[in-house]
Amino acid sequence: MTDETIIALASAPGSAGVSVVRLSGSKAKLILKKLIGFIPKPRNASYVDINYDGNILDKAIVIYFAAPNSFTGEDVVEIQCHGSVAVIQQIIQACLKLGASSAGPGEFTKRAFLNDKIDLVQAEAIADLISSQNQLAAKAAIQNLQGKFSNKIFEIEKLITSLRMHIEASIDFSDEDIEFVELASIKKNVINVTNKLKEVISHSNVIGNLQDGIKIVIAGPPNAGKSTLINYLLEDNVAIVSDIEGTTRDIVEKNVDFSGLNFILKDTAGIREDTKDIIEKEGIERSKKALEHADHVLWLVPYNQVDKYKPPKTEAKVTLVHTKIDEAGPSYNKMCFNDTIEKISAKTGEGIKTLKDNLVNIYKENLDSNKNFMVRQRHFDSLQKCITQIDSINIDEITLDLLAEDLKIAHNHLGEITGKITSDDLLGKIFTSFCIGK
Repeated sequence: MTDETIIALASAPGSAGVSVVRLSGSKAKLILKKLIGFIPKPRNASYVDINYDGNILDKAIVIYFAAPNSFTGEDVVEIQCHGSVAVIQQIIQACLKLGASSAGPGEFTKRAFLNDKIDLVQAEAIADLISSQNQLAAKAAIQNLQGKFSNKIFEIEKLITSLRMHIEASIDFSDEDIEFVELASIKKNVINVTNKLKEVISHSNVIGNLQDGIKIVIAGPPNAGKSTLINYLLEDNVAIVSDIEGTTRDIVEKNVDFSGLNFILKDTAGIREDTKDIIEKEGIERSKKALEHADHVLWLVPYNQVDKYKPPKTEAKVTLVHTKIDEAGPSYNKMCFNDTIEKISAKTGEGIKTLKDNLVNIYKENLDSNKNFMVRQRHFDSLQKCITQIDSINIDEITLDLLAEDLKIAHNHLGEITGKITSDDLLGKIFTSFCIGK
């Protein structure tokens, strides 16, 4: 760990009522003493003059956090000064002249990780919390910061560690006819680990959707009511509505917040195969590409054409939406009792609020459940690699030394998640995405 003392503005740049300048490192306490003339009692706020070179730079509140009881695990000083750009620069320049160095992006959090104050998932959660664009994204980040996901990974790691210890002990003492672990016990424990991994994977949702927006593609044949639906959902006339088929030629895309969730709604050109219009054909191709990158597809079809237009094949979740139900008679209403099918009228607005509420509930339930986790893509990939490695084990045919190696590789994949096993390249990629001062 470097002995360098770093400094940066920890609050947002620009003029403000109050700004926070943060120092961390072995010289932080000495620099503070030179600025205010004494060392305050740790974790106590002191209202003092900030002096340098015979000049009072500001009247500020300072707090000293003694190592290891600080965010970074080092001596940390926070100066809460007036939010003048000139004042901030004078304080930072004074600290630089007294021996501090400018912090890089995410360097405070990186030091917290390297000093075992937080694991890598928690470090990433700090960045996710800062960049959260809605309430649920912030809630997901807080849960990871509290260790909800990490603790589940540590629990599985503990099981693998215990299994590896017994297997490797059996290998070490194989010449002494001491059997530390039976084959049946190994099978039982491997199955237990596999089941716990599958449980975590099944309850893991990639947080990118929550942060950037859940991509909802509104698709279907021409004149199914797609443009009218997006206008209803946005409460704005963003899309042209017409009885003429093929009116929508390009993707109409808008961000909207529903109950603290960020959705990206996309109105697409009606999909049909019998058009000869070159421009409409291009619109249809763009619609098909939008389906490939969707998180969720609302497939709109008039209630009397459901057999003619089948839902697209896509990895995204698909909700079937029957439209124009204001024209449907009693026979349809008796027939279509399926709760998994949304039924709306773009003409009267019937069923649209229910569709919207159900859409929100699908994604809110993922987060509100105590069993579910919001994870980054790299976490999910490492979980998949871990279970793939364990699934490849054939207990009946494998030797103990090969089994030990397979479990070590699987264990390392979990270690990549929490940062126990990591590369400098990965750390660089993660922490350079942070803002300076965090």
